[in-house]
Amino acid sequence: MKVELDDLGFQRSPGRSVIRGISISIASGERCAIIGRSGAGKTTLLRLIAGLDRPTSGTIRFDGRDVSALPPHLRGVSLAFQNPALLPHATVREHLELGLRASVDRSEPSRLFTLLVDRLELGDLLDRRPAELSGGQRTRAALGRTLASRRRLVMLDEPFQALDAPARVALREILVDLVTALGQTLLVVTHDLADAAALGSRSMIIDGGALIQVGPTQELVEDPNSSIVLEMLSSRPWSRIPLIVESDSARTSARAIDPSHRGIAGLDRVEFHSSWSGRRVVLAIPPELRAADESRSPELRIPGEIERIEGIGFETRGVIRFGSTSLRVAPNRESRDREMRVDWAIPISECRWFDDSTGRRCRPESPFDLDAAHAN
Repeated sequence: MKVELDDLGFQRSPGRSVIRGISISIASGERCAIIGRSGAGKTTLLRLIAGLDRPTSGTIRFDGRDVSALPPHLRGVSLAFQNPALLPHATVREHLELGLRASVDRSEPSRLFTLLVDRLELGDLLDRRPAELSGGQRTRAALGRTLASRRRLVMLDEPFQALDAPARVALREILVDLVTALGQTLLVVTHDLADAAALGSRSMIIDGGALIQVGPTQELVEDPNSSIVLEMLSSRPWSRIPLIVESDSARTSARAIDPSHRGIAGLDRVEFHSSWSGRRVVLAIPPELRAADESRSPELRIPGEIERIEGIGFETRGVIRFGSTSLRVAPNRESRDREMRVDWAIPISECRWFDDSTGRRCRPESPFDLDAAHAN
């Protein structure tokens, strides 16, 4: 099922917009992850598509048909919320049969039943009731019931929230295989970046009820269009250094505003377009600084001694104090054991720059976009 949202808006009450002008086209059979902070409007968006809420403005189209005013039971979609809503008196078998009876395609129900039981590993659980199931087993039973309905659009709201990491990985693979085999379009809300990357061929980022970026998840991670997207898609926090852009007779470059940050070496290698002169920008530094190596260039370099170690194994990071800011570094054994003061470095290409006034991504070599600034 192809899903199209055109300038979709929703207000809980006059003046209180929850969804703001979202427009997107999701192809039939596509898998799309919806990412956003708590209260961003993710669940409300699913409710609007399912028909549980009526949009205040804009349209919802399924395969080109306007369904904005169509009641939920006529839309042919499945929506499952965070907590598996299993009937306490019904067995796993009865839940799957309930989904099959609601199926829009009732051909070969036994084949579908067998497929779901096999892929979701429900064979030993068919005669159990919810009270006799673990959290992961309840999630699999609820997912089986949802997929058994054969609705062409399946929407899941944080489906794996209660699962541990190994169970999430396994169930992600199973879900992708099943919706692909059944030819279903999938919309899934998640806070987990790994879930989004595995489940969605694209991800849409929502903040404040508005769609702020959409694209393949890996592309969004590598090329966020705003500091909000960078924050949402980072597994570890980036450090932020406020800068002011200044011009002299030779070039336009940035310097740290806080005197305690002026130990950064290499900022003069980054030349800004002259239209940025006088504006404030934010330098975002990933938590991947390593001991400086003369063979790597061009780099930004920051002096510091590790104050403490966080994490373990491949996730080990050291924390250095740089003026008023804590920076996370990837220490080698020498710098970690000696606790020596060294220069820490990061390739300039791995840093990100943002307009301080709007939070929008900026590229130093490109002119300042006045229209974009006014739009914010």
